[in-house]
Amino acid sequence: MEKKLFNEEFKLRGLELFQTLEEEVKAIRGNQAGQNACMKFIDEGRDLFANGKFAEALDRYMEVGKRIEKVKNIPDTRGKNWSKEHVFDSVIDNPGSIVIVIFSAIIGLAIWKGFPVIDKLSEPAFARGLITFVICMATVGLAFMLVCYAFAESSDERFKRAREIFAGLLGILGTIVGFYFGAASTGPVPISIADILVSGAEVATYVTGGVPPYQSAIKATGKFSEKDESVTAPKEPRLVSQNGWVRYVFAKPIKEAAIEIDIKDSQNRSASKKVDFRVQEPAKVQP
Repeated sequence: MEKKLFNEEFKLRGLELFQTLEEEVKAIRGNQAGQNACMKFIDEGRDLFANGKFAEALDRYMEVGKRIEKVKNIPDTRGKNWSKEHVFDSVIDNPGSIVIVIFSAIIGLAIWKGFPVIDKLSEPAFARGLITFVICMATVGLAFMLVCYAFAESSDERFKRAREIFAGLLGILGTIVGFYFGAASTGPVPISIADILVSGAEVATYVTGGVPPYQSAIKATGKFSEKDESVTAPKEPRLVSQNGWVRYVFAKPIKEAAIEIDIKDSQNRSASKKVDFRVQEPAKVQP
């Protein structure tokens, strides 16, 4: 019974001590970041006292005392240029803001320059490079935050939780990287060109594989059906196809010709198809 009363009395005294510290912290001006950090330790100390963890609560009490002295030594720079000590203290107390500013600057630059980032994410090659860059930046940023919190003499328990979160994020990012890099292991689909069809003055074919759009060029040597006139190039000897269909229109119907179509996709992979075309003479009817 006496021990219980002693513990209750000790708790009350401890809470009074933290109340005194809180009033002292609130009286500080010009360093909001340091003030917030002190208040966090005060709240933790109160919870520890309330749960009977007196040794850990006293550690928080001593830590708050050190921080108060540190914060008091930093002059009030409101409306003035920040001193190096003030900047360093603010970074240590809130390093996440630096990482947020860096990422915001990168995103703002991409929007300002008009980079088609979202549209190009469907391209595995571009997505792999972008995701690799983002993961490197995120890893360095998180590591920077952990180092700053370590300098801030945060509790071991919070530091362990931060490491666990960091490891979890690396696992998630690793899964994303594995997906995009694994997609490249299948290799590109080769370009395939269907048989060339000739109908009168039209020449057509269909392209599959590769990465559209496709650039096509045609070469033809031979004769038109009218007066055995030599075949001349179509009005548009070079075409760009989004859906794979390639269609050329010559000035006159073709009688016979050697035709070659060259295809190149957006990744500069190329293929070609040739055909020797001759109009079939109608079969003679026997009398």
